[in-house]
Amino acid sequence: MPTTANYPKCFAEIQGRRILDWSLEAFAANGINEICFIGGYRIDSVRKTTQTSFFDTMLTGRITTFSLP
Repeated sequence: MPTTANYPKCFAEIQGRRILDWSLEAFAANGINEICFIGGYRIDSVRKTTQTSFFDTMLTGRITTFSLP
């Protein structure tokens, strides 16, 4: 069963790290400090993950998530 059967696509791993981790690190490295995730499928997983201290220290700005019906 593929990774995305139980998790959002951004949780799929490349070289041992989630696509989400690669993306947020690249955003932070390039001065992007406000990010908005809009999603439906498993957006709560993304919301919980991005509210950890790891992301708070990597991104000095704000992360917002919105759920779609």
